[in-house]
Amino acid sequence: MSTSLFGLEAELAISARKGQTAVPVEDTVRALFDLAGRRLVHLRGEGSRMFLDNGSLFYIDAGSHPEVATPECVTPWQAVSYLRGAERVVANLAAQMCEEHRFDEVLIGRGNVDYLNVTSWGAHESYLTRQPIRRYENWLIPHLVSRIIYTGCGGLDPTSPGIHFSLSPRVSFIDKIRSEGSTSNRGIFHTRDESLSTTGCNRLHILVGDNACSQLSQLLRIGSTALVIALAEGPKGETPLKLKHPLQAMRGFARDIGFRAEVELPGGPRLMSAFDIQHHYLEKIEACADKTLLPEWADRICRMWRGALELVGRDAGRGSAVFDWTLKRDLFDREIARSGHAKETVLVWNAVLQDLRAHWPETDECDVSIELRKIDQLRAEHPAMVCWIDKAGAALAVHGLGWGGLAAFNALRQRLAEIDVRFSLVNDGIFDTLDRRGVLSGHRVVSDEEIGAAIEHAPEESRARLRAEWVKRLAADENRYVCFWEGIRGDENYLDLGDPFATESKWKPRNAARNSAEDEQISTALGLHGQAPGVHAGGYAARGEAFERYRLGRYAEAESLLTRLLESGFEPADIHCHLARLCFVTDNSDGARAHTTQAWAGRDEADSYVVARTLWLQLVLAYLEPETVPGSETGGATDVLIGKLKTALQGGRARMLWHMQPVLNHLEPRLTGDQNVLLAALVKAMSDEGFQELEALESWRAQAPVPLDDA
Repeated sequence: MSTSLFGLEAELAISARKGQTAVPVEDTVRALFDLAGRRLVHLRGEGSRMFLDNGSLFYIDAGSHPEVATPECVTPWQAVSYLRGAERVVANLAAQMCEEHRFDEVLIGRGNVDYLNVTSWGAHESYLTRQPIRRYENWLIPHLVSRIIYTGCGGLDPTSPGIHFSLSPRVSFIDKIRSEGSTSNRGIFHTRDESLSTTGCNRLHILVGDNACSQLSQLLRIGSTALVIALAEGPKGETPLKLKHPLQAMRGFARDIGFRAEVELPGGPRLMSAFDIQHHYLEKIEACADKTLLPEWADRICRMWRGALELVGRDAGRGSAVFDWTLKRDLFDREIARSGHAKETVLVWNAVLQDLRAHWPETDECDVSIELRKIDQLRAEHPAMVCWIDKAGAALAVHGLGWGGLAAFNALRQRLAEIDVRFSLVNDGIFDTLDRRGVLSGHRVVSDEEIGAAIEHAPEESRARLRAEWVKRLAADENRYVCFWEGIRGDENYLDLGDPFATESKWKPRNAARNSAEDEQISTALGLHGQAPGVHAGGYAARGEAFERYRLGRYAEAESLLTRLLESGFEPADIHCHLARLCFVTDNSDGARAHTTQAWAGRDEADSYVVARTLWLQLVLAYLEPETVPGSETGGATDVLIGKLKTALQGGRARMLWHMQPVLNHLEPRLTGDQNVLLAALVKAMSDEGFQELEALESWRAQAPVPLDDA
């Protein structure tokens, strides 16, 4: 039997209020993080990370929201228990915040989409694999595209001005077939290989998941995918399914459970539904002759997988109280009927508004919903839109409708979005309330006792047990230790957890100052030698090691590690930013300019926070060497860069903790007082520590946002 190892990550939504006043998100998150630091047994990791005494991770992610990650699990039931346990821990902290800060309400949600800001929260999966990551691409894409029929959380299409139900609203934020980034330009298949291991294993990271309330959905999300991965690790020769247009198929399945996508098969192309594709994978796994490829729990998951397909396939899941999307669809249908809107009326509004949005002027910003005042404004300011507005009005009139009904339709859409948000709240949501009443018992796959045990204890079968054991032992002296997935680093020694299945504690000496020979050993251990571009076995650990040396002022050693990372092809834009930072503190202006230029050139494949950091670096160069940046002498270039930073920071994912105090200290004598103040305030805002100082500066307030790609 094969042994699988996997884990789940979930970004949670949070909001608080005092009386009728909403508490700023930054203040709410700061209070949560402070309380967690005092109440939870933990060791600190990088940034805001806290590794807990059950082997799991809690931290504040970019965008001011809490995120949890389960420890390394060996069965899908374990993974569900630890995810639900982590949500319970955060919900308990929220309740304590109400008492400590006299908040009237703190809500924690299993976030999937934010309808107000049209953004998405992540619900990711990680799988230990034994083959190169690209080996799994063709096997996984059809599975990931079609599994939403039992994993989808359901809701509105957040990008549509109408009321379009989607099995998985997060699908609207998947832009590519494959990607390396995870916060923008997301792909169905994630190519990043952050192994978190020194044993030659890889870590397959999956972005296209939903944080469903249904335990059965969560179980099958990770169980079915782990089995497809196991099948892909078998002998080469069998050809997996291949979707002709994966993105189109995924969007089609999300909009219509009966949608059929074109699949390329040895015998020729064929149209297949999501059910057809899922049955194909299930039957392949059930028929697998080499049972050593599969984990011992495979048969049990296959039975539940088949049962789920039968349940959802029966009258398109109507009457099912097991899956999130079927429950939400029923709630939405009732609210639509209660509002007095016939289904046919909703379809008419959907078509009219979608067509109008398609002709919207590119120069005019517009919320997702289209309001009557905006239509009147378009008539006055964009004469070319008048014919399209009149055409839309005529289409409404054919069905006895008119623009006077738009406000009621938008109000209905708003109520449906609110139902979606309330549905997924932890403890107080619609789903959890119905579950406590015993209405939804069919979704449960783990007991409350198993969830409680997961909060207290780590899995016994993985390195998580050792991590948890040492977190408990060292928590009282936490300032001397830093925890990572791969180990724990102290002042003089470190615990090696590079083996994901480690069962014995192996503490090794750690010299305060390593020589170049020891650096060579680090690079070898981290897998930085002999790698092809794009293969990053130890990239994150190596970057962490480079940061530690930067923090200690050992800049040459940090530069050596970062240069090797750059040669390996690991996250080039980000590494160029790290190297530019080093160049600034070592007075290497030419190097800073070169690395900043390279970081900007690679921005399309970089995370949002890297783009924002690159703009900050460009601003510093414009201040320091205005003669090298056209327009800097008159302030034009710096104004444009500030405008671009304003655009970049509008997205929460552009904000992540950034350690820049050594750079700020080093630059201070070379810059004016106003420049120093602005740069320091920007670092605070980019580190998600609030915009108060920035908003107090006239140079920031006066500058309008500028598109990132403007010259």
